[in-house]
Amino acid sequence: MITLTYINPGCDLNVRVNDSIRQGSVRATVSEVLDNSAAPTYVVKVDYLDPDNPEKFNTTDPALFTTSFDSALATKAGCFVLVAPQPPSFGSPVTNVDPQATFTIRFSKPMNVAQLNPYENFVLLSNSALVQPALAGPFDIVVSNVIPSPDLKQFKLVPFLPLPHTQGSTETLKMIVVAGTAGLTDLAGNSLGFSQFAFAPTFQLQSTAGSNTSRGINWRFDSIFEGPPGGPSPARDVGDWTSHGARRG
Repeated sequence: MITLTYINPGCDLNVRVNDSIRQGSVRATVSEVLDNSAAPTYVVKVDYLDPDNPEKFNTTDPALFTTSFDSALATKAGCFVLVAPQPPSFGSPVTNVDPQATFTIRFSKPMNVAQLNPYENFVLLSNSALVQPALAGPFDIVVSNVIPSPDLKQFKLVPFLPLPHTQGSTETLKMIVVAGTAGLTDLAGNSLGFSQFAFAPTFQLQSTAGSNTSRGINWRFDSIFEGPPGGPSPARDVGDWTSHGARRG
């Protein structure tokens, strides 16, 4: 039996059976939640993954706690994103974000890189009012690259230019990771285990950061292009006509 407390109450994600805890070389999973009445402090029973390891948890030192995202945690989605550089405080929404930040998400299984698209299903939006990427206008998507880790479990979204920002303002951006048939899948083809647009954390930029006048444009076509008589060559797949660009004003 151990007692654990979330260091940041804003990211109190509850504690569930099969959540994992790691502290140095010591790893365990939660086998039973004994008391959750004093959140963000919980009393749990754990199963150590290496029972032959003589070391056990030091309950006075920090540990890494891992839980899975589901639709019930939609309001805390920002707690599942690693923002670098790290903001001074963390919660959901994530505030005081550097306009030159990157955004990383880790999955429990290797993901299919071919399914991942920073303009369709792993998207950072400058218009936080949008509820799905398909509704984005040409200037709403932050033109970005996504860098996978070698094990294909971690993906970093890196904007090509600093995020557009006016000093003194706290602009709000939104990230959407799409689930379902149009969303990400693991290497076995399994889709993410939450509703289609549930993972949509928001981020507020740091008001004191210097201004950036960068802007991106994303062109989309909803049908196959067919050139006019005597014009361009025969129809090409719509993907060949999709373009993305970013510029510094």
